[in-house]
Amino acid sequence: MAPQDKAAAGPAGANGAAKKKRVVTTAADRERLKLKAEDVRWNAAKTPEAKAWINSTRLLKEFLGNGEDVLALKVGPATRRDMWAKADAMGLHVEMFDTQARKDGPVESWIVLGRVASRMAVAGKVRDIQRQNKRQLQEAEEEVENDGEADAGADQPKNPADLIDPSLREQRAPVAQMMLPGAQQADDVRQQLPAIDYTPKTIGSNNKPAQTALPNEDIEAAKQLRNLKSQAVPARPVFRKDPREAEATPNMSGALPQEASAEQPTTEDTTENDRIASWVSQQAQSAQTEKDIVDPTGIWKISCAAIAEQLGSSSPDLTLTIHLEPTRPQSDNDTDDESPATIPDDNVPNSELTEAQKARLGTYQLWATFNMGLYKGIIRFMSPTTVRTTPTLRTAFDLLPTQLPSAENRTFQYKWRGRETSDSEISVEAENATQFIRFEHDGVRLTGVFECEYLGETGFEGQKVGKGEDIKEALGLAWSQVSPQAHEMEAQQKA
Repeated sequence: MAPQDKAAAGPAGANGAAKKKRVVTTAADRERLKLKAEDVRWNAAKTPEAKAWINSTRLLKEFLGNGEDVLALKVGPATRRDMWAKADAMGLHVEMFDTQARKDGPVESWIVLGRVASRMAVAGKVRDIQRQNKRQLQEAEEEVENDGEADAGADQPKNPADLIDPSLREQRAPVAQMMLPGAQQADDVRQQLPAIDYTPKTIGSNNKPAQTALPNEDIEAAKQLRNLKSQAVPARPVFRKDPREAEATPNMSGALPQEASAEQPTTEDTTENDRIASWVSQQAQSAQTEKDIVDPTGIWKISCAAIAEQLGSSSPDLTLTIHLEPTRPQSDNDTDDESPATIPDDNVPNSELTEAQKARLGTYQLWATFNMGLYKGIIRFMSPTTVRTTPTLRTAFDLLPTQLPSAENRTFQYKWRGRETSDSEISVEAENATQFIRFEHDGVRLTGVFECEYLGETGFEGQKVGKGEDIKEALGLAWSQVSPQAHEMEAQQKA
């Protein structure tokens, strides 16, 4: 073997064979890699809040070593509890309180700590933060009042909802020109009915007690309106069956019936938006008004002060694109995380599913792709009543028809997986993060909390800027490709 060939193969062993590069497999190796990665993130962190989330003990030791008197942090509730416990164990004086930048804004959790001898300085720092927050609230109220006075008497709309892009307001679902048959029919009936005369009509004479009588047309009007409301029935999403499975799938006795419309025959061009449109149409026909419908699907522009501060001028546009689709247990299972490359095709007939997979049919997945500046990845929503487990099972993301977004269901838990934008490394710590997103009544605003190792827990807001798009990737495959198991496999390949 030539010298250059030996160098390429690596050092030879006792038998003369080239040694293979050592693969990281032991717990000690993984711990060393974890500490090394933590050092990289610690050095990259620009704020004390980010360092508190990465390693709160290290931050407190650094604080004591620097000889500073006071440390004030705006962090999430979980990080604050952790900081309080460790600071108290170190004998530090701690004060905690909450603020709000505006009355309807998210709550901000503060912790201020210092040495026992500096307790007066800690109290002074707390007062300064609270006074500054009070000024911010007053300025926000004055700004709202000034805006209201400027709009008074003007031709511009006074209702903030009227300022929304008309195309978004017209499309409260991921299909164009959505109609509300139930509400429109009610309006048509009211317009066709005769005007009701509210003047009491009396019958009687000679000082006999008068009796109030309603005209026949008023009684008829009331009956028609009552009948219209009584015809409304609760709706659930109905997704038309894929025509390719029409012949291959037998009619299961326990399966949910698939409803079809003669006016809208199923064709090869049937898209996911068409199936979701069926759900929206049923909601409308169940006498829900336009204000009752909360459709989160579409493109959202996200604003987060903490991320903007961390990235500075290099901060990209933060976006969130939300999708809704029926659950496909064929290609979205817990076992898929072990080997994403072996995920089966989602066109497997329902007759070949296991009993556990069949139990998931009839539920729905609300999910999103996101770019939060520091991370890119996938969000999966859960009902606020879903019990948290470790690890989180796929069934936790299954939403029943009654749990889909509506005027009553506007707050959702969520989990996320993704990669760091700096080095494309999968974030393993994301598995421990469970936060929430709340959709506003108008369907075009949201608030939430994002949790990551750089920032801890930080609030963000969103504004809907675009309509729903066709889904271009398989949810189950994309979710498994950024799992902790996928991170482990990538680490072994790099070692």
